[in-house]
Amino acid sequence: MENIGDLLWFTSKVMEVEMLESGFLWTHRPTPSAGGRHPIDILVSLPSEFGSRSFCVYNPLDHSLNELEVDASDLNALIEHTDNILTIGNATILWFVAHSYRTSSKYENSESLVWRDAGALLYCHQLVSQALGIRCCPLGSLGEPYVSNLLGGDTLYGVGGCLLG
Repeated sequence: MENIGDLLWFTSKVMEVEMLESGFLWTHRPTPSAGGRHPIDILVSLPSEFGSRSFCVYNPLDHSLNELEVDASDLNALIEHTDNILTIGNATILWFVAHSYRTSSKYENSESLVWRDAGALLYCHQLVSQALGIRCCPLGSLGEPYVSNLLGGDTLYGVGGCLLG
């Protein structure tokens, strides 16, 4: 999708960064986040001309996509889960992955803040997609347990996603 770079720039690109005394980064981005912790990373799956898909993670510091090496069976399970919700076709898939420790390092009982961040991120993606003329459809699923299995982490979990295009 040609406008994915614009979408990610206007929703998630780091505009300002500061190292805090706690050792965590505070970042300013277009989408609001509790305490500037931005606990959600964005997985991007672009369709290929050969019908296969790879998964990348968006790097908001340098505005790049970095390909992830993942287990093929876990990747296929997530693709199948997504396609069961809404036919993927040639759409770009975005899944949001929470790192709750980023928020819990600043706030007690931070779980609701992570969910609010997920809602704000999805909202901003929909709003900016509309402005850019990109069709955006939330998937209505957190992506679990598929996202956690794909990334192999006990502290990482899916908090929603959408199809673009």
